[in-house]
Amino acid sequence: MYTTRPWMNRVAPLARSLFLWSHHAVMRDGAQGVILGCTESGLLIQAGDTDVPLFDTTVIHAEQAVEAALATPESERKPAAFEHLAPGWRLP
Repeated sequence: MYTTRPWMNRVAPLARSLFLWSHHAVMRDGAQGVILGCTESGLLIQAGDTDVPLFDTTVIHAEQAVEAALATPESERKPAAFEHLAPGWRLP
């Protein structure tokens, strides 16, 4: 993980180590999977770091939003929450 903020680049390796330590602790206690509930969690741990399933909620929500948008006929789509910023804009 890399960012343009130098202080974050110094902290990120520590955060990853602590996150992995915590992950391994819950695995030893018998967890069968891990829910990555924060948007940054998927940047700290990857499938190759563990033998159990990871459920990245950012990815899950994004996939479901796209699936729902594509499955909904245009005539039934609700206006975007930012309609006032881009009048007339609709999902393709």
